[in-house]
Amino acid sequence: MVLLGSLVVMLAAAAVAPLLDRWIGRNTGYPLALVFLGVGAALLSQAGPVLDGAVVEERYTWVPAWGVEFVLRMDGLSLLFLTLALFVGALVM
Repeated sequence: MVLLGSLVVMLAAAAVAPLLDRWIGRNTGYPLALVFLGVGAALLSQAGPVLDGAVVEERYTWVPAWGVEFVLRMDGLSLLFLTLALFVGALVM
């Protein structure tokens, strides 16, 4: 549930960013950076199995009649890039 939750939180932050900009102006980056750091920390909580070589997967049935699933996966390369993107993104914010 961590992968889907992180995706939803990032989408919500993107949707709320223009409203935050109107409300607090130039300082919008600070709360957004906290969101980036929080999502990064949540995803790093799953790093143990990934560093041991496992793949963390979350599967959600989307169209059961056709066998279509929504699958989120995190392996070692995904962990590397999400760490880079979220923590460098937080620094930029």
